[in-house]
Amino acid sequence: MKILNELLDLIFNLLERYWMVALPLCFVGFLLAVWVLGRILKGKSASHESGVSRGQARLQRTVPMSLRRLPPEHYKIYNDVYVPRLDNDGNTRLHHVVLSRYGIFVIQDQPENGLISGGLDDREWTLIQEDGRKRFVNPIIRSAYHVKALAKYLDFPEASLFPIIYFDSEPRFEAQRLPYMLTEGLGRYIISHRVEVVSQEELDDVALKFACLTSHRNPEVAQQKHQAARARRLRQTRERAA
Repeated sequence: MKILNELLDLIFNLLERYWMVALPLCFVGFLLAVWVLGRILKGKSASHESGVSRGQARLQRTVPMSLRRLPPEHYKIYNDVYVPRLDNDGNTRLHHVVLSRYGIFVIQDQPENGLISGGLDDREWTLIQEDGRKRFVNPIIRSAYHVKALAKYLDFPEASLFPIIYFDSEPRFEAQRLPYMLTEGLGRYIISHRVEVVSQEELDDVALKFACLTSHRNPEVAQQKHQAARARRLRQTRERAA
């Protein structure tokens, strides 16, 4: 403790005697510290911009971006469409629907990224990731339900409706993968359907029904009702299983 006090006294004595030299040195040290801090912040900014660029590159693979590239004169796009369930117990949500003379495409988003296993007829599939396992509804069954619900609502033949399951990431499949289960090339897949299966008159009728379906609809309210009905059905399922 005595040595520390002596050292501090020496430093103060030196500063008192040579303050005219010490003051410029302190100022230079301050400027150097500011410069170093600026370089560090600039490096973090560059890293952030690089991360944003990677995020934008991934966004270009999402369904809305892909659908916007379709020729608008041939394809009409609808997002977040709610149609009555087959049992009329609330609505079911269709992520995206594309109307065209070449068919009605019902697109389902799948965010899962990892190893996916499950059979075609299994009610649930398993997603395996580093942090564990997660069960989710078989997208094939879910997509088929959406097609049936939309066909019933439109009073339209199912043969003219085409399901698409689109994984925005790049999962690995142990489950059997069907041709309409995509991880890329969504627009190309839609455009590859070149046989006209819907007349212009039928297409106009369908577009009119969609206009009635989406007009005066609050998306937030529709989603809240959808989630509430879904929660109620899950609760009833658990009660029956108990």
